[in-house]
Amino acid sequence: MEKGVVRESKFRHIFGKAWKKEACITNMSISTSAGLNVIQVNAQYIAVPWSTSSGGALAIIPLELRGKVPDRLPLIDAHTSSILDFRFHPFRDDVLATCAREGTVKLWKLPEGGMHKTMTEPLGVLEGHKSRVVSLAFHPVASDILLSSSADNTVAIWDVEKQMRATTIQGPGDVVQSVVWNMNGTLFSTSCTKDKKLRVYDARSGGGPIHEVHGHDGGKGFQTTFLENDRIVSVGFSKTSQRQISMWDFSGTDACLGTTELDINPSILTPHYQSATGVCTLVGRGDEVYFFELNNDAPYVHALSKSKCSSYNGSAPIPSRACDVKQAEIARFMNASKSGIEPISVIVPRKNAKTVFQEDIFPPAPNGEAGLSAAAWLSGSDGALPTQSLQPKGMPSVFSLSAEEGGKSLEAERKKAFKRTATVAQIDTVQEVPKMSEGKVRQYVGGWWNPWAQRWLVLSGQEAAAPALTVFETDESASASLVIPSSNMADIVIDEYDDTQFRIVMKNGKDHVFKASDSHSAAGWLFCINQLKERAEFRAQGGAASSSTAPTSSASCTSSAAVCDASESGGLKGHLEIYEQGGWFSFAGWNKRWWVVDGLVLYAYRTNDPDESPVENFHLDRVTSVTPSEYDAGSREFTFKLCTPTQVIHLAAESEADRERWVNGLLTLLLGEDAADSIVSGTISGACEGYVDKKRNGLLSLVTRSWDHRWLSVAKKDIYYYESHNATKAPLERLSLQLVRKVVPDQRDDRLFEVHMMDRTIHVHRAESEDERDRIVGHLNFLRQQFLNLFEMFSITDEDVAAAKTKPTPGFSFIDPTAVKKGDQLLLVEVHGRRRVRTQKVDVSVKSFRPSSVFILDAGTRIFQWNGSEAPRVCKGKALDVCSKIRTKERGGTIAHITLDQGKSSENNSDFWKLLKAQPSDVPASGTTAVIHMTRLYRVLGQEVDEGSRIKLIYEGALPRCELLSSKSCVTVDCGDELFVWVGKESVSYQRKLALALAKKLVKEEERASWATITREVENGETIIFKEKFSNFAGMLPINLQKKEQKKNTATAKAQEKIDVLKAMHHSAPQSESGVDDGSGEIVNMWRVEDFERYEVEPKDRGQFFDQESYIIHYKYMHRNKEANMVYFWQGRFSSRNEKGTSAYMTVDVSEDLSENEQTRVEQGKECAHFRQVFNKLHFVVLNGRRSTWSSDAAGLYRMVGTDHHKHPTQVHRSASSLSSLTAFVLADPPARSAFVWCGVGASDDASSRAQEFARHTIGPSGSVTVVEEGKESDDFWKALGGKKQYFRVSSKDECRPPRLFNLSGASGTIKVEEVFQYCQTDLDVRHISILDAFSAIYVWIGKNAPQAEKKMAVAVVQEYIQKSPFGHDVHVPVWVVNSYTEPEEFTVHFPGWSEKLFPKAMQGKRSSVTPFEELASSFSTKTFSYAELKQDPLPSGVDPTKLETYLSDGEFEEVFAMSKAEFRKLPVWKVEKMKQSVGLF
Repeated sequence: MEKGVVRESKFRHIFGKAWKKEACITNMSISTSAGLNVIQVNAQYIAVPWSTSSGGALAIIPLELRGKVPDRLPLIDAHTSSILDFRFHPFRDDVLATCAREGTVKLWKLPEGGMHKTMTEPLGVLEGHKSRVVSLAFHPVASDILLSSSADNTVAIWDVEKQMRATTIQGPGDVVQSVVWNMNGTLFSTSCTKDKKLRVYDARSGGGPIHEVHGHDGGKGFQTTFLENDRIVSVGFSKTSQRQISMWDFSGTDACLGTTELDINPSILTPHYQSATGVCTLVGRGDEVYFFELNNDAPYVHALSKSKCSSYNGSAPIPSRACDVKQAEIARFMNASKSGIEPISVIVPRKNAKTVFQEDIFPPAPNGEAGLSAAAWLSGSDGALPTQSLQPKGMPSVFSLSAEEGGKSLEAERKKAFKRTATVAQIDTVQEVPKMSEGKVRQYVGGWWNPWAQRWLVLSGQEAAAPALTVFETDESASASLVIPSSNMADIVIDEYDDTQFRIVMKNGKDHVFKASDSHSAAGWLFCINQLKERAEFRAQGGAASSSTAPTSSASCTSSAAVCDASESGGLKGHLEIYEQGGWFSFAGWNKRWWVVDGLVLYAYRTNDPDESPVENFHLDRVTSVTPSEYDAGSREFTFKLCTPTQVIHLAAESEADRERWVNGLLTLLLGEDAADSIVSGTISGACEGYVDKKRNGLLSLVTRSWDHRWLSVAKKDIYYYESHNATKAPLERLSLQLVRKVVPDQRDDRLFEVHMMDRTIHVHRAESEDERDRIVGHLNFLRQQFLNLFEMFSITDEDVAAAKTKPTPGFSFIDPTAVKKGDQLLLVEVHGRRRVRTQKVDVSVKSFRPSSVFILDAGTRIFQWNGSEAPRVCKGKALDVCSKIRTKERGGTIAHITLDQGKSSENNSDFWKLLKAQPSDVPASGTTAVIHMTRLYRVLGQEVDEGSRIKLIYEGALPRCELLSSKSCVTVDCGDELFVWVGKESVSYQRKLALALAKKLVKEEERASWATITREVENGETIIFKEKFSNFAGMLPINLQKKEQKKNTATAKAQEKIDVLKAMHHSAPQSESGVDDGSGEIVNMWRVEDFERYEVEPKDRGQFFDQESYIIHYKYMHRNKEANMVYFWQGRFSSRNEKGTSAYMTVDVSEDLSENEQTRVEQGKECAHFRQVFNKLHFVVLNGRRSTWSSDAAGLYRMVGTDHHKHPTQVHRSASSLSSLTAFVLADPPARSAFVWCGVGASDDASSRAQEFARHTIGPSGSVTVVEEGKESDDFWKALGGKKQYFRVSSKDECRPPRLFNLSGASGTIKVEEVFQYCQTDLDVRHISILDAFSAIYVWIGKNAPQAEKKMAVAVVQEYIQKSPFGHDVHVPVWVVNSYTEPEEFTVHFPGWSEKLFPKAMQGKRSSVTPFEELASSFSTKTFSYAELKQDPLPSGVDPTKLETYLSDGEFEEVFAMSKAEFRKLPVWKVEKMKQSVGLF
C-alpha cells in the first residue's frame, strides 16, 4: 500500500470502528467450511452456515439482534452435504437461495416474523447441474433472476419465479471461483483458479466470453467486482504470494490499468465497491479491513487506510439505506468468526454530521425495489434501480449551506462523480460551465445619486419546497430585501450591451436587473437561475419532487404555504410582539404580529389571514443567538431576542410557557433534536452575557474617554459588543473566538481581564464585580478551547507532520533521556519557591544560577545538587528528593549524588564547574525571580477525526492531574520553556508525529527562550522531571518538611501488642451518620463522566446509577438561613481508573464556581445515609453496565442493600445463588409487566416495603407484583430465576445474623483487627488477611501478597475468637481457608454483586474449593525438641538449622543459655551468634 503520500480526498480519513463488545452477537457456532462465503446480510436478517454433522444447515437471525443468542436456534436444514454458497434475494428480504455438493439450488422463504422452528421444506428446487454448484449471484436490477455456476463447466441463468432455466452458458473449462454481475446486469465476469483467467460474458447471448485476460499469477485465485463504467477491480496474489489489487479496462485493448501491492498474507480478500462514493473495501479472513478509493486518476486505485478489528473468517455489508448517516457511517460490515459476529462501521469523520446531512457522501441509495421484472430483462430490456434519499427529515443538506458555513457545491460534486465514473472519451467532451449558488452582485435600484446597490444573492437548494432567488443586503443579513420565486419568473437574459448584467423578467411584466463582477460570473448566474426555473416548472407539471423535504436556509414560499407548512416545523406559529425603533413617520414601540416558521425562515404577518403577504422575514440560519431577555421599553414581561450579525430582534410572548415554546423550538431548528448536548448550544442560547467596560485602543483613548460601556454577548464563534442589552442595531464590534489566544484576569484590579488576540492586540475589559469577571473569563476560556482550531492557529501542514521524527536525535531543541543517562547531554533543573516548590529546566549555564534557589545538574553517571546560600530548607529537601528518585528509579542506584553548598568548601568541586565551563565566582550575586509558567496540555488524536478536532487544548493551570493522559492519544505538555511530547502506548504513528510537529511549532514562538527544549516521554517510562509537572503521579508524593527525631539513623520497629480479640471483634456499629440536611434540598445538576468530559443526566434518569460509570452531583440546601452546596462524586465499582480520576478533578472544577460548598466522594455500596436519603426520592437504583448499553425492557434481579430506613435496590446476577435470607429481592420482568418480591426470613419491614415500591415503579402501576416469602416459592418463581441453586440461607429469624468482615492489617507497623461495616468485594486487599464470620461458618481469606506474620496472627485470632465468642458460636463451627482470586461460590454469596471483572485477566475463571483451617494452623505450630535431639546429625525432619534455639522448650532454653527467651531476643546479633556457637547450636 502507498505510504507517505497524502492525496486530496474527502475519504482520506476513513476508518473502520468496531462496535463495543456488548453490541456484538455471541454464543454462535458458525461453520467456516463454506469457503469465502461465511455470512450474508440484508435489511432484516443475517444468514450464517451453522456447524452441524452434515454441514448443510443455515442459521437466520434478526439484523438488530445484539448480545448472546439462545443455545438452541431454529435452523434451515438445507442440504445433506456442506453448503458451498448462499445468497439473499436482493428485493425480497424473506427469500434466499442455497447450493451444495449434490448439484441442486434450493430456494427458501422465511416465515413472517423470522425463524421459530427448523425448516426442512424449500420453496423450490432448481435442478439441472450435473455436478456441485459452487457459486450463486442474484441479478442486481431485475427481479427473480439468479445465476449459478457449477463444476460441470456451465453457468446457468434461472427464472426463479417460474423455477426454470432461462439460459445456459458453456463455462471456461475450469471451476469458477467467483461470478459477479455488472451494475445493470447486462454482463457478468468469472474468475478461475487453475488457468488464472478473468472472463467477461454477455449475460443474454449464451455465447462464449467477450473479453478474456490473464488475471493474477498466484495459485489461490482471485475475487472481482464491477465498476460503473464496466471496468473491473480484482484482488489476488502475485507469484511471490503478495496480495495485490488491480483495475482492468475492457473499453479498448483489454488492458490492466494498474496494480497496487498490498502485503504478504495467505487469506483471500473480497472487494466490496460502493458505486455512490467510489470507495472499495477489502475484507477476508484475519484482523484487518482495507479501504481504497477508485477513480479515473492514475494510478486508478488509491490506498486510503486500513483498520484493525477482532479476528474474523468472513464479512458482508448491510444495505446502504440501513446505515446511520448522523454518525457519518457510509457502510457497515458484519464480521463473522466461529463464535460470533462483530459489526464494523465505516466512518468518514465529519464535524457536523449530527446536524447537517452530508449529501456528498450519502447520495440517493437503492430503496430495495427491483428496476424491472424477470420477463422484461429476458426479453432484452435494461433498467436501473430506483433510489431513495437518505436525508433525515428536518436536517439540512450540506449542499444547502454556504461555503462559510461548511457547505459544498452540488454541481461540483456531480462533476467529480462524472469524472470518476465516465470513460476518458466522455470526460474529454465535457464543457466547463460556471456554477453559482450564492455571491455578491449589484442590483439596479434607480435614483439619480447611486442607482446600483450592493446585494448578496442566494439560490435555494434542490431540496427547497419552493425554489427561489433570495436577495439580501449583505451576506450576514437575516432579513431578505427581496424574494423572487422561480415559479414567477418568465425569462432570464444577458444584457446585449453589457455581458456582466443579467435581467430576470417576471410574469407580471416587471423585471429585476443585477450586475455580476464579470461576464463569466454573469453566465454562471444565468445558467443556475435557469436550472432553478426549470425545476419549478417540472414540479408545476406534476413532476416528482425530491424525496427530501428538509427546508433550506433560503427556502421561501407564499404566505399561504408558510401557514400550511408551519406544522412541519414543530408547530411554531402564533402571536408575538416585536419592538420597532420607529423612524421619521413612526413611533418606537411594540407591534403585534402573527408569526410563522417555514423551514428556516421566520415570517411576520399583520394578521393570521392565510391570503395575506408577510410584512417581514428573518432567515434563521443567520441567527447567532436565541435568548430570553428583559427589555426596558414598555411593560412586556416575557421577552426574548434573536441576534444576527446585523441586527437584534426583540420579541414578546404572551406567557412564560409561550416564550419557552418559542425559544426551545427555534433552538431545535437551529441545532437539531440533540441541541441540549451540543457544544454550541451554550453559546447560541446566550450562556455568556453581561455588561463590561471596554477600554479603547490607540490614540483615540487619549483625547476622548478611555472606556466604553458595552453589553458583551457570545454567540456561536464570536464575541459581540452592543450598546446595551436591549439594542436592536448591529453590534458595535465583533471578535472571533477562533482568533483569541488567551483570556486572563488582570492582577492590577479584581475586576479587570484581558482578551489576547492572535495578532498580539490586547483588549482590556472591566467587569461589574470580581465574581462577574471570573464568570465571564471562565466562559470565554471554555468556549475558546472548544472552538479553537489549533491546526490553523499554529499553521501545521501535512508536510510538517510528515517531517516530524517520532524519535528525534539530541540537538538544538531536543532532549533525549537516553543521552542524558549516558552523560552525552547535560540537564540543569532549578528548584525554587517557598510556599509552592516547583522544579523546571533552565539553560545549562552559570548565568541561570541564583542564591535563592537550588540547582540540579544531571551529568548521567553523576548528579550534582548546588544549594544556593539563600535557598530555603524546603527547596533543599525537594531537590534531595528529586535527586534520590533519579538516582534510584532511573539509574538503578549506581550513580553518585554530590552536594555543593554555596560559600562552603564543598562548593569547590572541579568536575562540577568544568561541566559548566565556569567558576564559583561566576555565579550572579542576585538573579531575577523565577517565572512560573502556566501548564497547558494539548491532546492529539488521529486521522479518524476531522482536522479541526485533532488537537485540543484540554487543560490550563498550575499542576494538572495524570488522569488527563490517555493511552489512546498523545499529549503535548507545554510548560513554558520546556515542552514534552507524551506518547500513549496505544497511539498510532500519525498521532506521535503530529504531537511532535505541534511541539516544534510551540518551541519556535517568540516568547520562548532560545534554549527552550522538547523531551519525548513514553507511557510507563516517564522521567522524574516530567512527573514533577503533575500533581498526582504515582510515587511522586510531596516530601514531609516536618523535623523528625532520629536515633543513630535507624528506625525503631514498633513492638507488637497483644490483640484483645473480644474487644476488637465485638459488634459495635459505627455511629449514625448525620447529613447536612434532611434531604429536602434540591439536586441542581447531575453529570455523567465519560472520555474526560461530563454530560448532563436528564432529570428523569437521576435516580439511575450504573456500576461502570462515575457521576458528579450538585446538591443545594439551606444552612443557617444561607444557601449552601454539596458536591458528591459517586464512583461505580467497575468505573475505569480514568473516569474515577476525571470525576475527582471535575468535582473541584464544579466546586470552584460555588460559594460555600463541600465535596464528598461516594463509593458504590458505601453510600452515606444522606446520599441515600436524597436519591431514594428518585427511586435510587444501581444497575449493571453503562447507560449507553442498558435496556429498560430487560428482566433483572435486584437486591435491597443499605442500612435500615435507607435501603435501595442494586442489580445482581439473575441467579438463585444471589439470594440471601437477610434481605428482600425484586425479580422484575418489565415486558411482561410482572414482578416477584422475594422476602428472606431475615428481611426487615423496610426492605420488604421498599422492594415492593421499587417493583411497582419498574413495571408500572398496572403491572402485577407477587410477594413471595422464603420457603414458599412457587415453580414459576424458580423458573423465572433459572432454577434452584445454593444460596446463603438460615432457617429462622433468630439465626439471621448478618455476616461480618474483619480486616487484619500491619500497615501501621503492628497488626490490628478492624471490622468493616457495610462491606463489599473491594474491601478485600490482596496485601492483607480478612476474616468473614458467617456465624454458621468462618472463612479466613488470604490475600495473594499477605505477609507470613499476618497469617500467623490470623490463626491465633480465629482460635481465640471461637473459644471466647460471646455471640453463641459453636466451638466446632467449621473454619475454612479461602485464597484470593480462587474464591468458591459458598464464600462469594456473602458479597452482593461479586464479580471477577476486578481480577487480573490471567486469574479469572480459576475458582477452587475451600481448604480446612487446620492445615493453615498446623503450618504455624512449632514443635519442641530436646537439646540432645538438636545436636544430633542428621537433624529431626522439618527443623530449620539456622534457628535451632527456637525448638527448645522454655525450661530447657533457660538451662542451656542461662537466660529467658525474651532476654535472649534483646541481645545484639553478634552476641546471639557467639552464644549459639558456644553451646553447639550454630
